[in-house]
Amino acid sequence: MDTCVLYLRFPEKEIKSFILSFLEKRAERLGIKEKFLLSDFELIKSGLLDSMSFLDLITALEEHF
Repeated sequence: MDTCVLYLRFPEKEIKSFILSFLEKRAERLGIKEKFLLSDFELIKSGLLDSMSFLDLITALEEHF
């Protein structure tokens, strides 16, 4: 599904909430405090997301929405 279509069909708040939930679960497994998951948090530099986990996130978004 095209990202623009996804954004138009679902409220931004719902999409952000889903992504944050995904990242919080991953952060917990990696021992990263969720309070650090702010808009300026370095997802790749921190190790929270790598190429495979980024694909996992995209897949989860497609399946959920």
